[in-house]
Amino acid sequence: MSAICGIILLDNSHVDQETQKKMFNAINTFQFDCVHTLSEKNVFLCCGIQYVTKQSRFEEGLHHEEGSSCYYVADCFIDNREELMQLLNLEKSALADSELLFLAYQKWNDDFGKYVCGIFSFVIYDAQNQTVKLYADHTASRCLYVRKKGQMVLFSTVIGPILAAEEMSKLPMNETFITGCLATLSPDMFIVPGLTAFEGVYQILAGHYAKITKDSFEQITYWTPFMKRRDYQKLRGEEAKNAFLSLFTECVDCLLQSDGKTGMTLSSGLDSSSIACLAAKKLQEQQQQLYSFTSVPIGDYKNEEDSYYIVDESFGPKEIQKVYPNLVPTFLSCDGKDAFTNLKQNVYEMECPYKSVQNMVWLTEVYQKAEEQGIKLILKGQYGNATISYGNILSLVNEKCHKLHLISAYREFRLFMKVNHVGKKVALRGYWNAIANKVRKSDSPVKNTIANRCLLEKYGIEKRIKHITRVSGGTIMDSKKQKRNFIYYLQGLQQLGAFDTRFGLLHKLVIRDPSKDKRMLEFCAWVPMECFVHDGVERAMVRDYMKDIIPKRIVFDFSHRGLQSADFVQRVEKHWSEVYDKITPMFQDQRIIYYCDPSKLEELMRSLSREKIPESQDVLIQVMHLYSMYTFLNQYQ
Repeated sequence: MSAICGIILLDNSHVDQETQKKMFNAINTFQFDCVHTLSEKNVFLCCGIQYVTKQSRFEEGLHHEEGSSCYYVADCFIDNREELMQLLNLEKSALADSELLFLAYQKWNDDFGKYVCGIFSFVIYDAQNQTVKLYADHTASRCLYVRKKGQMVLFSTVIGPILAAEEMSKLPMNETFITGCLATLSPDMFIVPGLTAFEGVYQILAGHYAKITKDSFEQITYWTPFMKRRDYQKLRGEEAKNAFLSLFTECVDCLLQSDGKTGMTLSSGLDSSSIACLAAKKLQEQQQQLYSFTSVPIGDYKNEEDSYYIVDESFGPKEIQKVYPNLVPTFLSCDGKDAFTNLKQNVYEMECPYKSVQNMVWLTEVYQKAEEQGIKLILKGQYGNATISYGNILSLVNEKCHKLHLISAYREFRLFMKVNHVGKKVALRGYWNAIANKVRKSDSPVKNTIANRCLLEKYGIEKRIKHITRVSGGTIMDSKKQKRNFIYYLQGLQQLGAFDTRFGLLHKLVIRDPSKDKRMLEFCAWVPMECFVHDGVERAMVRDYMKDIIPKRIVFDFSHRGLQSADFVQRVEKHWSEVYDKITPMFQDQRIIYYCDPSKLEELMRSLSREKIPESQDVLIQVMHLYSMYTFLNQYQ
């Protein structure tokens, strides 16, 4: 993999050497195996390569032929190399991924996304037409940021080089982004697609490209999983099962090209377990091992959660290891660490005031351990709830009722009650409550927010969040539109890509999620709802289709669900007095006061005591979010 950056001056003036140096030094803070640059009058391009796959050793990442008006730089990892080579009539096996991507673009132009599978970002500059195009992959798994200032175009895989070239202190904060970030307690950071914390710096969205000329800047869609109607909608029964297993196996197998060892983040859940089983099976054929990392609670953790939740998920990897002995599990308790331990460093590295603070404790540890062990590829199943393990019974019932297939809806509902040992009264109560929640006028999503009310109104944050809540899926009773939005949610993909890109660069590895593969998104976008839920079984593509692949203790556990970072409160409690001393200055910070509701900020401050950690988890989460923002503003403003 690689990181790219560059400057293009559309007025044909020379790129200043000092600006080039600043940008180069900023990108070169990562551990690259080699760095390639191109500097010609109004163009500066840079590509730093990390050898994480066998193909990356052939990479240069840059392309410009003498006399040509086309300049190209790419950060890419192509999954369907053999297929592309056949389509392009190529035989050179040592062809670098960036070359293959460039040839695909030359042949198909903006339709290249229909044929290319993988993760990438690339920039094409047409000097003759004075046009710059900047592309993100189908899921924005590799970040690409851009800023247009007059006739100057700056771009980079991470924001740092843009800030360095622009002199960081001169770039103001994006108030829309920051207000949206503070508006809710959810881990979601991106309310407006494409925005970043820095005014005028934008992230290219999944399946989009930015087209920039002297007088214009626009983001254009080149791909979505819904663009072309697929035959998948006809799939049923055994045919659907075979199609899913064949595709899922392909999505996993094509990723196993690590230049070192292969690892993965593994819980006891369906998504990561399904990927671990397929990967371990393939690696076993190659006489290789799969190294897994699982977060477990601290040793003296007192479990006060409902019995529905599994707080120690170590049993999952152990069960998988019984079937696939080449799995080598590692269990990380991260003793002595809490959400505040490395927060300053993490905020700086992530270049944003991140909100999933409690999970960063073990995520950081996973990638550090992986790097130490020589792992170059990390698999995960983070997106699986939207694809491979999607499916609630009420969504199926809702769809069948809308089609007036009432007998079929009743049959599925009865089978669900039988499979899950749910009484008729309880099931019906859940059904009517779901319907009531759909039609009931909900409270304002920012009713109890700490964010400044004037800024919320100024930037229309409440309206935006209401819209997201209304149309986004993942509820217990999704409409067809909600299902589509859940499968392909631009803001969610933007956030996942931002973290994966940075963690990968920091630790010289690539992070891949087969459940987020472009081909899997297309499959899940078009298969009928009966593939996701059938015969009373929810999340059926994993539970039913993969029941002979995943250990039974995992796949047939209908009554429990894993809970990540369940011990985060008890971790902070051990160091609360130190944490309290660390956070109290933020309540007097003028920037925090500006972005917050004064009465809510005062209320939060008064609720805290040095002697005792807050009893409410929501209060502690609010403190963590606010301290993350305070840290970010201190570092970048």
